[in-house]
Amino acid sequence: MVPDSEIDPTWFFAISFITMFGMMFCDVGHGAVIFLTPWLMPGKLRMIRPVMMAAGLSSMLFGILYGSIFGYEHLFPAVWIAPLSDPVLMLKVAFFWGVGFILVASMLTIRNNLVENHFSRALFDSQGVAGLLLYLSILSGGWQWLEQGSVGILNQALFLGSLAVVLGYKWKEQDAPRRKTAGSDYRRLRDLHELYFQYPFLPAGGGFRPESCGAGHRRIRTCRHARRDRALDHRGAGEPVHFSAGRRYCSDLGIASG
Repeated sequence: MVPDSEIDPTWFFAISFITMFGMMFCDVGHGAVIFLTPWLMPGKLRMIRPVMMAAGLSSMLFGILYGSIFGYEHLFPAVWIAPLSDPVLMLKVAFFWGVGFILVASMLTIRNNLVENHFSRALFDSQGVAGLLLYLSILSGGWQWLEQGSVGILNQALFLGSLAVVLGYKWKEQDAPRRKTAGSDYRRLRDLHELYFQYPFLPAGGGFRPESCGAGHRRIRTCRHARRDRALDHRGAGEPVHFSAGRRYCSDLGIASG
């Protein structure tokens, strides 16, 4: 669920997906087939009917704009332009569509982070202001290179500065939790190792089968209690743990017995 304070991006991605599908699959005839096919689908497949109908309508719309029906582009005149008549224009349209999509998505992410009081993420993350400036510097530098054959000093400084900020933030973000949990992770692995090699026996076909690899610190602590009670429950050398005790500790650890 998206919090009420954030902008739900679902509508944006849904519209952009349907639009891009129509741009790439622009054909009146094929779009009509996609539009009608969901009505023949049985059972639960009908759940995707709205998506396929929207995609078919988008394909038919762009097919009219491009003048294409079942692969033929000269049966009726194009309302806008025939793609094969000017492929360079089509490439430019696709390029600027992608640029606009990334810019809008980045601004939505920045806005949502600011609303949630994640100021450092909104400013320094790759999807924040620093990442947006990095992307714009790449676009601007590429345009200057194509037009002038060189990239300006200001654009180079913007690129290097924003790149350094993003890399520094990512380094700090990934390094902090590693320092915090390294010791606890080692202790958990050690306790699991001792549990499996010190308690290999259970009566009558019993055995340890891990059902969950996500045992938390509270559950791992029961390993120590198991070792203590095992020493108390022994009646002789090599005698296994009592079945009821073993079952109880197995259930606490998220492990099934027998």
